[in-house]
Amino acid sequence: MRTLLACSLSLSLTFLVGCGVHVEPAEDLPQEPPEEGLEAGVWHKVELPGTVCANGSQYKFFINPSLNASKDVLFMFEPGGACWDYDSCAGRTGLGASNTDGITDGHVLGWQLVFPFLRRADETNHFRDFNYVYMPYCTGDVHIGNRVRTYKDPLGIDPDIEFHHNGFKNTIEAAKYSASIFKSPSRLVVAGCSAGGAGSIAAHYVVREAFKPERAYLIDDSGPLFPGSVHSQPLYETIREAWNPDSVFATLPVAYDGSDMGGLVLKMADALPDDRLAVTY
Repeated sequence: MRTLLACSLSLSLTFLVGCGVHVEPAEDLPQEPPEEGLEAGVWHKVELPGTVCANGSQYKFFINPSLNASKDVLFMFEPGGACWDYDSCAGRTGLGASNTDGITDGHVLGWQLVFPFLRRADETNHFRDFNYVYMPYCTGDVHIGNRVRTYKDPLGIDPDIEFHHNGFKNTIEAAKYSASIFKSPSRLVVAGCSAGGAGSIAAHYVVREAFKPERAYLIDDSGPLFPGSVHSQPLYETIREAWNPDSVFATLPVAYDGSDMGGLVLKMADALPDDRLAVTY
């Protein structure tokens, strides 16, 4: 059985509107993963070969093992807008891609206060005992891009931008690495907000394939992918050219229409009848 709670939010606004929170850098930096074992309840920074941010700098994600040796995993995607042309990727527009200059070592320490799911001390948090995987967002492609683009200034003033829409590889490599740490989870929850919510839908299958959990769940907060229409289809065509999602979705076990990314949602729900998939707003 599937559960789909749709919200009436324009796809274009979904990609552009983040969670509206400014996060200050923290002083206590995450630890590097030790050779053997990971300290529970502590954020550990992970850097993997081939994973990069928009400017080509090293991508960083963070894991935090359960304090209670739980077999459950929360895989969380960060929000932060999106971009597909020079102005939006260069930051000229009011809303565009976030963190395009890269991820700091202490990036997660502010965001852990923003998301209720990551608050271990909160007794009302149903995920407080889970193992956490936190995916920062720095590629402007809702975590699913697979193309390096060169954007030219339409005004002919500023230099070209080489932009790495590398979200898909970042997601795949982080999922495989995390699955090697948190083996055979009882429950896997893939979640995200806004751009991270859209990413959670788009990447749900590949993340669950890496972990192969007993049960899998999706909680997409404010990131619906609507079926192609007069409103959504023009944006789908734009990001299809910018991010090359066709190469990503071609790996899924369902038929994919490149002009209708939103149509993928119902097909994936049908392909995963035992998962619980929720889009909420």
